Amino acid sequence: MASVAEKPNASSKNTKIVEGHCPHLFTGQKAAILELLRQHRGQPVPVYKLAALSLQYNSRLFELRRAGFVIENNTKRAGRQIHGTFTLVSEPGESPTQLDLVPSPAESEVRDV
Repeated sequence: MASVAEKPNASSKNTKIVEGHCPHLFTGQKAAILELLRQHRGQPVPVYKLAALSLQYNSRLFELRRAGFVIENNTKRAGRQIHGTFTLVSEPGESPTQLDLVPSPAESEVRDV
């Protein structure tokens, strides 16, 4: 949760300082990348789509992760090429999906030998 506090400043009488997670304050490249990830939430977004918004997409993803967003990175080889994707798993205040932690039925079966 964000908190707003008013603190005196030498240049003005009152300055509002916002602390905590405030995605509505994101602007520019970070806001555009976050919007794209939200539109495809849970689905992989190819790197070339992120690069179209910002060639510094890794820096923006780092900033989003520091703000509490859980973003997964996956790469796949296709011949001599490597295809990268990023997936928004959860936002701050949410618990990440437990799908990866639940074993598949084949793994959870106990076999008697």
